[in-house]
Amino acid sequence: MVLTNVKQFASELNLTPERLLEQLGAAGVSKRSPDDALSAQDKSQLLDYLKRSHGARDEESRIALTRKSTSEIKTADGSTVKVETRKKRFVVRPEEASAAQPAAAESSPAEPVKAPEPAPAPAVEAKPEPKPEIKPEPKPEPAPQAAEAKPEPKPAEAPRQEAAKPAAPKPAAPAQRPTVASILSPEEIAAREAEEKRQAAFRARQEALMREKIEREERRQAARQAALQPPPAPEPVRAAEPPARREEPRRDDRRPAGAGDNRGPR
Repeated sequence: MVLTNVKQFASELNLTPERLLEQLGAAGVSKRSPDDALSAQDKSQLLDYLKRSHGARDEESRIALTRKSTSEIKTADGSTVKVETRKKRFVVRPEEASAAQPAAAESSPAEPVKAPEPAPAPAVEAKPEPKPEIKPEPKPEPAPQAAEAKPEPKPAEAPRQEAAKPAAPKPAAPAQRPTVASILSPEEIAAREAEEKRQAAFRARQEALMREKIEREERRQAARQAALQPPPAPEPVRAAEPPARREEPRRDDRRPAGAGDNRGPR
């Protein structure tokens, strides 16, 4: 463990050795010379003292007060919205504030209190009395003279039609839209045409492959349906028709023509 002395620790803290010795004495660490060694316990004791005297005291003396208020605001559609507002402020404890005031009074010398000078009374200005207004007497109006006959105004000439007609506005020239040929160079146009042809050939090839795939699938489905269907029933065998009977000749017909009458001519 490396020990440091008061002088080295003061240089680390950017303090003079005398100021550091004063703080160490206030913290309860008895060091008299800048060459005295400081242990870790001495440093922690000094740190606790500084926290109590500066940071911790300020935090403990402040009290946070939070005020919450709720209000309602009506929107354009008639609905009501609740709005909550919170206000937070810090107040110093009255005990410490009262203790701090006498300490400040002791530190600063009392100034002699000057008696307030009496303020001069405002001078009252005398308002002038209003003078009576003298109204002028009305003058007699002169007798009205006969109005002189004024010549009748001549009717103004009709404005010319040419002046009345506003000048017809000239039709604005249509704005020429930039064409593809005016923007692209011949090499770019040729490259674009080649790309379009390649895309068209690719689309035709894709369509042919898709059509062939659909036809192949339709044939496969037809073969599957044909395999699932039961075989057709065999046609019934017709019975053989009996041979037609031959018509037997009549008995009269079976006799020979000459043997019918054994009697010959007598």
